[in-house]
Amino acid sequence: MSSGTPNRRLRWTAMVAGAAAALVLLASGVLYASVKGYLKREIDGDLRRVSARAAEILRGTPDRAAAAAALEALIGPPGSLMSVEVQGEGLRVGHLRDLTGAVDLGGAREDPRTMPGIGVGYDFRGMVVSAQWQGRPVSLLTTMYLKTYQRRLRDRQLLVLWVTLGSAGLSFAVAWWASARIFGPLEEAYRRESAFAADVAHALRTPLTALSGEIQVALGAPRQPEAYREVLASALEEVQRLTYLVNHLLFLSRADAGQERLTLGPVDTDRMGRELAEAFGPLAEEKGLRLLVEVPPGLAIHGDVVRLRQALANLLENAVRHTVSGEVRLEAARVPEGIRLTVSDTGPGIAPEHQERLFERFYRVPGGPKGEGSGLGLAFVAWVAKVHGGRVSVESRIGEGSRFLLHLPG
Repeated sequence: MSSGTPNRRLRWTAMVAGAAAALVLLASGVLYASVKGYLKREIDGDLRRVSARAAEILRGTPDRAAAAAALEALIGPPGSLMSVEVQGEGLRVGHLRDLTGAVDLGGAREDPRTMPGIGVGYDFRGMVVSAQWQGRPVSLLTTMYLKTYQRRLRDRQLLVLWVTLGSAGLSFAVAWWASARIFGPLEEAYRRESAFAADVAHALRTPLTALSGEIQVALGAPRQPEAYREVLASALEEVQRLTYLVNHLLFLSRADAGQERLTLGPVDTDRMGRELAEAFGPLAEEKGLRLLVEVPPGLAIHGDVVRLRQALANLLENAVRHTVSGEVRLEAARVPEGIRLTVSDTGPGIAPEHQERLFERFYRVPGGPKGEGSGLGLAFVAWVAKVHGGRVSVESRIGEGSRFLLHLPG
């Protein structure tokens, strides 16, 4: 498999996860800005409210002690985060009572501003308004300690960070899972396509090489007519093999595209068995094998007789080719799930690790005779079983032979 497909999958996953994380980050940033703005407006509203009320208290309460008590009652109990100070008059209540000089006013007047806290680690939000106290104008400073506010913002910053990281990780995991669903079949199709192309090239190269070699030898020196006839006969065999291979490839290609149509009808299995026995009996007899056909009369199948006969012919041809001694048997029987057609032999058997791949195109068991078979016959059998709504399976043991079972509805 090419490394390009996995790399595309990784890039796609990273792109999707990055986009999702960016969206989450954007949404979190908008939420953070909204919360920050809301808290700021809430603080500024409290400052304006307290400043206005403090100005009213000062205007109506000339006594220092009474004014201080009223202002303390306004800003809340001890430990409150707010403070009120009448600048230059020594009247200060709230949290700034012990923090003289901790606030840099910076010209904050009429509108709230943020002022750095000197030596306290947190900033202040404050505003200066004009007021009247004891019959003269004064400047009234109202501040709020931003410790809690800034802590809440930092907590939300951390929350945004963790949510972004978490969403990025989750997005990557989900995107990777989704890419497996999307790219998995593509990777498998790519692998099969590459393997198919390589198998086709190999299958075509063998007969072409043999054909080219024979022709070159024949042209290498003058020969008798009989020698030329032998070369031409051998070349014809290779051409026929190539024709068979190309025809099967074209058929399977059309089948994959759904362009092959079945001619369905009742199939007389007894008659089909007799025809196959007549076709393969001489070949089996030539190798000293017994060909047994056991098909009960009246066992009918609804299917395409041509395709079914060709599928059984492929199985019988393989069985006769690979069996050295003993017998080849074709059987048909009715079973609970339908009709079962079986081709068995007493050949060398097939190792378990090869049985699952027998029905793949161009797959041939390693160690078999070179130049025999195209590796497409069993793939055709599997296709016939599938389009008839059935399946094909194999049972085999080394040294005992093999059984190929064609399960069909009936």
